Amino acid sequence: MNTEESSNPASLLLCLKLLCIEEPSNPHLL
Repeated sequence: MNTEESSNPASLLLCLKLLCIEEPSNPHLL
């Protein structure tokens, strides 16, 4: 793991967006 990625909030937002797209069964996450 790269410390730059873990400390980058943009990466976290990207992960959250990917989770929302991969799990459409949870619209409350959007």
